[in-house]
Amino acid sequence: MKNYSKLSVAMLLCLLSACSDNSPEKRLADAELMLEKGQLQEASVTLKNVIKDDPSLLKAREMLGLTYLQQGLYLAAQKELLRAQSVLSDESKVALAETHLWLEEYESIKDLSIDNEGQTKDKLEIYQAIALFRAQSPTSAISAFEKLETSPFEDIASLAKAYNATIREKPAAALKVLVDNAAQIEDSPLALQLKFTLENFVNDWSSAIDTSKKLLSLRPADYKVKTQLATVLINAGEFEEAKPVVEQLLRLSPEQAYFNQLKGTLLVSEKDYEGAILYLDKAIKNGRSNQITRLFSAISHYQLGNFEQAYQNLSVIIDTLPKDHYAKRLYTSIQLKLGYVQDGIDTINTMSDLGQDDLLYIVETSRLLVQKNELDEAKRLIGKIESDQISDSKMLQNIGLLKLITGKEGLSELERNLDISPESENSFYLLLVAYVENKAYDKAYELIDSRLTGEENKIERLNATGFVQQTAGDIESAQQTYQKLKDIDPKNLEAALFFIEQSIKNGELEKASKQLSSAIDNYPLSTRLLIRSFQVAQRLGNIKPAIKQLKEAQGKSKEPKYALLYAAALSLDNQFKTVVDYLSENQQKLKDTPKYWMLLGNAYAKQSNYKEARKAFTEWRKLEPSQNSFVQSIQIEEIERDYLKAEQVIEEARRNLGKNTTIELLAARLKLLQGKNKDASKAYNALPDEAKKSLIGQVVKGRLAITEGNYQSAISTLEPLYEDAPSSELALLLLTSYVQLEQHEQILSFAKAHLERAQSDNKVRLLFANYLLEREPRLAIEQYTYLVDNVKKESPLVLNNLAWLLNQNGSPSKALKLIERANELVPNNPNILSTYGAVLSSLSKHEAAIEKAKEAFVISKENVSIGIEYVRALARGGRKIDAQRVASTIIPVTAAQETQLNQVKQQFQL
Repeated sequence: MKNYSKLSVAMLLCLLSACSDNSPEKRLADAELMLEKGQLQEASVTLKNVIKDDPSLLKAREMLGLTYLQQGLYLAAQKELLRAQSVLSDESKVALAETHLWLEEYESIKDLSIDNEGQTKDKLEIYQAIALFRAQSPTSAISAFEKLETSPFEDIASLAKAYNATIREKPAAALKVLVDNAAQIEDSPLALQLKFTLENFVNDWSSAIDTSKKLLSLRPADYKVKTQLATVLINAGEFEEAKPVVEQLLRLSPEQAYFNQLKGTLLVSEKDYEGAILYLDKAIKNGRSNQITRLFSAISHYQLGNFEQAYQNLSVIIDTLPKDHYAKRLYTSIQLKLGYVQDGIDTINTMSDLGQDDLLYIVETSRLLVQKNELDEAKRLIGKIESDQISDSKMLQNIGLLKLITGKEGLSELERNLDISPESENSFYLLLVAYVENKAYDKAYELIDSRLTGEENKIERLNATGFVQQTAGDIESAQQTYQKLKDIDPKNLEAALFFIEQSIKNGELEKASKQLSSAIDNYPLSTRLLIRSFQVAQRLGNIKPAIKQLKEAQGKSKEPKYALLYAAALSLDNQFKTVVDYLSENQQKLKDTPKYWMLLGNAYAKQSNYKEARKAFTEWRKLEPSQNSFVQSIQIEEIERDYLKAEQVIEEARRNLGKNTTIELLAARLKLLQGKNKDASKAYNALPDEAKKSLIGQVVKGRLAITEGNYQSAISTLEPLYEDAPSSELALLLLTSYVQLEQHEQILSFAKAHLERAQSDNKVRLLFANYLLEREPRLAIEQYTYLVDNVKKESPLVLNNLAWLLNQNGSPSKALKLIERANELVPNNPNILSTYGAVLSSLSKHEAAIEKAKEAFVISKENVSIGIEYVRALARGGRKIDAQRVASTIIPVTAAQETQLNQVKQQFQL
């Protein structure tokens, strides 16, 4: 009964296995049906479940491998096919060869074999021939392909012929073979891949796109095919169609270098340069540092004004590019913008084929050279243009102006420009100015007479005639012309300006001021009149009326320039608090203007509010990274003695300005301030002579002389600079040198004269006061008193010194308040405590005086000078024995201290 039961169970299990919907055979059949319907994912899931239930079922693994292959998942396909290798059909062996080929495992393809003659065997052999070709064995590959050219199967024979033509570098012939046999190869990934490669090579983007799409339909998950498709779409300019493909690739591998390059390229096409930089720089960082990536990154940085980054990218690839590559044109522009003028000129000189086809580049580069004052180079470059072949009015105008600036006349271009655009007022006046600049006054008069005819042009004709007469130096005729103009039009601006300038020229400033006021009544928003009125007011010594005019102008117009002119005028009147208040009120309107932050920062700096000045100058640099904005910022950091921050600003300036001698001079000066004298000297000596002769260069030279102890040389260098342009820095350096050379009379005369001119120069005043401390006590009291009364930030040193002087000169009560405040600011300072004791002693507060003097002596570790004051306090307090004891412990270091100690002993009979 037991055996029967076991047999029944076994039979039942067998029946269930054969007939159940979940049997492996049924599920394999279902998977095969799914594959026929193209349901690859569903088939994969079914087959994986079969294998999970029975890992030894190799037929399922073979089918799964083929399924993966159709999806383009080559590695997964290869793994399953290798596991099922012992049961693989001939078709599956060909499939395994395909995985080896795509994974570049060429040796593995050689080991595969098919015994049965026929199409499958030929297919495997063509894979093996391709493997030989890819493995750099062209001779063997050619022999293999030649054998297959006679294959009875058209798809294999045509593919073999195409490959042979490819190896022999006949891409057109290879492509023709594939096109002629399109029907036979349309389902062959191998043939479609070769066809795509050839179409891409001959730049047949449209056909390459179609081929790539067919290939992708056969291998939908193949990222290599997707990458090819994205690349060829971008090459063809089909950016919108390329976008989703590139996004798929990035989702697959966000850090992959080439995918980031593709995304960056798409963003460049959309002019999203900020976004492009993120992807292109990531591509470079991750190893894609080729010509294309570097070039597109350079273009993006250039468009955003990041010239240093653009320069760095191009520098890596520039020598690898052909001499006529357009990137060299971009490179020269960047070099010139960064100040690498000679390097830029050298690059231009390598492009010997520049000519008429490079018109825009030549004009733009010539303009940059003119900006860098390289007029000869600009003249040579603009000379490459044959302007008689140009009919574009704007281009003729640009060329004419460049020739005019570089001394090559430019008249013919500007004449033709006017002929082409006779109604253009701008073209007329440009030619008129060109005639005047070339002293062709007769032609200028002829131009006026021929173009400004009739009664309707009378005012313009007189204006233009007066301009030519005035420029030619014919003032008498100009006066007659402008008088006629004034008679016709009493409010004429040009006539008013002429007569104003004549009054100024004749020294009649009061008359000029009245003329300006009258003209401003007619033209309240004329910046020419407002600025000239301010200049005249300055010379008259009263700028209040001119400031009022500017205030009224800014009230009548919302244009930022009037508000900024008003603020600048207030600054020149030293109304710095008013400037800050006014600019702060108008920040919303003016914050996008660089000059706003410049004026605000300057006003804060003048009030010694360096924290806010730094913030303002930082905003100024962001909006206008100019030499001036960097210089001001560096100087603020020097004042604050934040030398690390100053170094950072200098590096920022170098990145933005390139080679700039002013910045390099400031870098040398900074090293001096840091005490790095050797480094400073080395940096200074490396600068060109022209830089050394500049104002900053001479200041650095003077500072270097001071650090070397050569004070007379420093004076010889700095005195002429001070005479030409007095400044606090120069005054401080000169006074330091005079003090070191003990030129007493010179110190007195120089310091007094400078402080009369610059009362608020507290650094010079402090140095002067310290020098006078023991030499001219009464004069020193004046200087210290000024510092106490006028400097907001209290100085313990100044308070202490003034207290000491007042006490010495019989005013201990005044001294007491000062020394108490100094002690509050810096408790336990031995010098302050010593002065405190001396003041208390003068006020007969002997016990308190002795206590302070003793404290000072102990804290100072028995300093000799402080010890002498302690002896004096003890003696005055009647403690003669203690005074004798302390005096006996004091060992003078200098002769002056020995004299001073003996005087105290004699005075108090110690």
